[in-house]
Amino acid sequence: MKRLATFAEVLGLTLLIGLGLGVLEGLLAEPQIGEPLGQRLLGVAVVDVLLAFAVGSLAGGLLAALPRKRPITAWTRLASSIPVGITALVVFALVQGRGTIEAEMGTGWTAAMPLPRLASDDPRPIVLITLDTTRARSLNHMPLLRARAEAGLVYERASTTAPWTLPAMASLHTGLPVHEHGAGRRLVDGPNHLRTPLDPDVATLAERLVTRGYATAAVITNPYLGPRYGFHRGFDRFHDVTRDAQLRRTLRRSLLLRLALAPLDERSLYGLAAEQVPAIKDGRGFLWVHTIEAHAPYEAEVRDGPCELPRCFGDWGAVRKGGPEPDRSHIRDLYIADLERMDQDLDVLLSALPDDALVIVTADHGEEFWEHNGFEHGRTFYDEVIRIPLVVLGSGHPPARVDRHVDLLGVHEAIVSWADGGDLGPLEPDGPDARTPLASILFGPEASGCTDGHTLWLESECAPGPLPAFDGLLAEDLTVLRSLGYVDE
Repeated sequence: MKRLATFAEVLGLTLLIGLGLGVLEGLLAEPQIGEPLGQRLLGVAVVDVLLAFAVGSLAGGLLAALPRKRPITAWTRLASSIPVGITALVVFALVQGRGTIEAEMGTGWTAAMPLPRLASDDPRPIVLITLDTTRARSLNHMPLLRARAEAGLVYERASTTAPWTLPAMASLHTGLPVHEHGAGRRLVDGPNHLRTPLDPDVATLAERLVTRGYATAAVITNPYLGPRYGFHRGFDRFHDVTRDAQLRRTLRRSLLLRLALAPLDERSLYGLAAEQVPAIKDGRGFLWVHTIEAHAPYEAEVRDGPCELPRCFGDWGAVRKGGPEPDRSHIRDLYIADLERMDQDLDVLLSALPDDALVIVTADHGEEFWEHNGFEHGRTFYDEVIRIPLVVLGSGHPPARVDRHVDLLGVHEAIVSWADGGDLGPLEPDGPDARTPLASILFGPEASGCTDGHTLWLESECAPGPLPAFDGLLAEDLTVLRSLGYVDE
């Protein structure tokens, strides 16, 4: 009994210290966009309590092995009840975050890249690079990519299929319009950010390439492109850098873990992507890289030094909704500076790619800067959001600027055609104009339309109609989406 009393005293005292430290660190921690104080305190306190439990159990076990001369007191009895109370706190916190936990545990990815499946005299490695939130004219601010594009095909009229990431990238990876691949539907009477994943019965680009003997790897930075939404399917190796970076940021709020864990940010994706290149060089390999560098909150250094929303503009949620009135020119400068930084990072990766690779550089959507009284993306089908850059390198075609309308659906089919030993299919320079169906609004009422690169039709025969809502249950995920300002609470 005395040994147990010693163990209870040490564990109880350690847990109290851990809880107090966690609350203090939670109060001092910088909040994420829209993060409630209570949730921040719980998150940091749980980490410190779990660390304290490990330390207290070890110390308590060691001290319990020593002879005890002190009598059992009221403090001893109190200490024995502390673990019970704090365990209840941990359980409460886990219940509060069960949506995110279920979302994470319900998906997974492999960590080992196999050797290329199929040796070939014509291996045809393929690299797909998608740039988040990059306008069609962004090449004007990316001189390194623009210089490379002069040796390839530049498509002057390329369009996405949706004004935000999830449905647009789902179209690229399935070759299907938004109404057919199933990703991005709202939940009936649910929070706006909660959307449906890819239809599991629809084959992805990576799955189609696997059947053609390709080894596949992906390095991505956007929470809407993670395993939870089905984008990992078909990949032998799938690195979700945003999740890893967010997990580290969360754990580093604890002083003890801050000493042990180095910070990780989304720019580390370029190093991870470069590590995959040797595996795709010697056979049939496919690499997908998605960078979120140009997405708000912008983080580049301009004017007075480092500036990141919301610190520069107070309330990011209010900026998104149109007030208080921000410094518009400053926000544009931040975006341009992010493009310039992304250009430098991207050029290092492009230099490491095999010379015989087909390289496609495009975007999921653009960005509004008050051209039509709107800001950011996900609200409209205006050109500044729908028009995207598209550059193809290594196709064997002479350099050209292609003045015809193509879209992300065509990118999918071009990659499959190339893997089959053919040409660029829908992206061949002399092909017909595509007419692209548009759907899915992130902020505001649902709408649809279609475009041929010159004209936008709304509520016409070629428009598929508003995207229907999803009547079912989905696991809610706030952690990473909040960091991008998608969750307003």
